[in-house]
Amino acid sequence: MTDSNNLTESTTVPIIPHTREDVNLLGSQRNIAENTPPGPEIMSIVSCHGKTAVATIIGGGLALYYLVLPKGNQFAGRTDGLACAARFLSFSVLPLLVSIVSVVKYRLKHSLDYNPSSAEYSTSDGLRLRAQYLQNTTEQFIVHAIASLSLSTIVSDSRLLVCLTISFLLGRVAFIIGYSAHPAKRAFGFILTFYPSLFAIVYVVSFTIFDTIKNSLN
Repeated sequence: MTDSNNLTESTTVPIIPHTREDVNLLGSQRNIAENTPPGPEIMSIVSCHGKTAVATIIGGGLALYYLVLPKGNQFAGRTDGLACAARFLSFSVLPLLVSIVSVVKYRLKHSLDYNPSSAEYSTSDGLRLRAQYLQNTTEQFIVHAIASLSLSTIVSDSRLLVCLTISFLLGRVAFIIGYSAHPAKRAFGFILTFYPSLFAIVYVVSFTIFDTIKNSLN
């Protein structure tokens, strides 16, 4: 009898979300876990993946631009550049479309994740992973699209646009693979997606400022 009591006390029984109170309790537990400051081990993983991503962007980008790609399509004007960027964005939007389909399919297969208005509604870990990937991909795609379209107005060929598109697609794949393994391992994919777009926007802004100053002095 004593052993049975000890076993009962030491065994952790998972909470099955049957009621709204259970759902709220599970949500509170997840919020506590997500808001816990990262320890040295987590920061070490993030730092390692971040440095690897930056090295990949610099080394891979330069190799792709100068060695792998030919001169690319030469633009006769800004219209050609914008048209080329728009075509490449049709590839970049693929991860966003895939993530939308993934969320919809997951909701249809899991009843507790299907109807948010239901009292038994519960956001499972599988749905949360897919929803967070969808949100991050949406945000990244907006930045990427602005970077590609604005960059296309000042470059003379398509090579940089190709580099941006390839980096974005590889970054999205690396993000979901790393995030599925451990949240800290999403850093590589995030940086591989975000930094090229950031560099492109900074380059366009700098070019615009100096070009405006130059034209005003002439």
